[in-house]
Amino acid sequence: MARLVAKDVELAVRRAEKAVAELEAAWQEAAHQQVELDLKTQAQLSADAMKRIADAAEVRTRESKEALVAIRRILERTRKLAAEEVRSEDELDRVEIDFVRFHSQYEQDQRTEQALRLLQQATDLLPTVVDHYLQRRKLTAERVRRQRDVAQTELEQARLLLERSTMKSPVNGVVLWRATTSEKVIPEGAVLLRIGNLDSLEARVDVLTEEALRIREGAPVEIFAEERSSGRGLVLSGRVHRIDPEGFTKRSSLGIEQQRVWVTLRFDDASQERLRQASIGVGYRIWARIETGRSSQVLRVPRTALFRSEEGTWEVWRVVRGKLRRTRVTLGIANDRWAEIRGGLEKGAQVVVAPQAELEPGQRVQVRIIEATRLDPRSRAQGTNATRR
Repeated sequence: MARLVAKDVELAVRRAEKAVAELEAAWQEAAHQQVELDLKTQAQLSADAMKRIADAAEVRTRESKEALVAIRRILERTRKLAAEEVRSEDELDRVEIDFVRFHSQYEQDQRTEQALRLLQQATDLLPTVVDHYLQRRKLTAERVRRQRDVAQTELEQARLLLERSTMKSPVNGVVLWRATTSEKVIPEGAVLLRIGNLDSLEARVDVLTEEALRIREGAPVEIFAEERSSGRGLVLSGRVHRIDPEGFTKRSSLGIEQQRVWVTLRFDDASQERLRQASIGVGYRIWARIETGRSSQVLRVPRTALFRSEEGTWEVWRVVRGKLRRTRVTLGIANDRWAEIRGGLEKGAQVVVAPQAELEPGQRVQVRIIEATRLDPRSRAQGTNATRR
């Protein structure tokens, strides 16, 4: 329908897309921790292996100590026996050499155990160090994820602004009116176009408020229009859709201010199709006849035969034996052509169809019968016209 200048919004969208892409890559990198998990597993295995080695060294040291204690007892006994000359000096020398060797082995095993225990302590720290590193990586990944989500929200907002820069019509239809034709700054809420769907065409008529009191929503309606191409009259049908709650003042062709109210009419499906075929669009003049009541087998006279008396009552000029007589009548329902007579006339009475202002009671007139079909093609009743003589 219309498009705003959206260069700055497009740049904002591209910046937001780039930020989202960078943060997505950073998050993927931070969230990928398989190497660290493998390292933690390997560190735990190394720590377990080092513990087993250190435990074995401890066992070795304990065995060396037990062997040293045993060789010391042998040495002490051999020295006593050598002093008593029960053992020779050579045997004593061999035992002393064995003691020195066992003592040296014990000290070496002690140093080995201590070194392995230190290595065990170091390897025991490796899983903890890797675990702390993993926790920092998780925190980093979570922080980057939140930044990515914020950037994604900003991207969605920028895309929404870009989408809103292209204004779409809420309905399918045609442009009925355009407020501006060139690029310019417009205030917020300004009307740009008026769009209508000709497949859902409605009609509006202004009705006198006193007549609108008798109208009900859903009442049948006859709508009269002219074809644009041929100028032929169309009679369409529909129903009252809505009666506006507020009236307005309108000056009539005679200069009289009248209170009127808008009544919205909807065409039936067949009439909508005829409207399309007749190329009748928005703003065309129509006439409407709204049904406010229905009666059958009634006595009626042409609406033009009625006039108001000085007292404000309805009267007709009745012809009795060739002379005029003013007759007061009681009306029922009426339209623009006919009025129902509920009192004052009997069937077959002759009335003046279009009385002139200079008629007087008792005047002789010449009666001329007018077929009702000339007044209304759908009617079979008879009317009467009279001329003076």
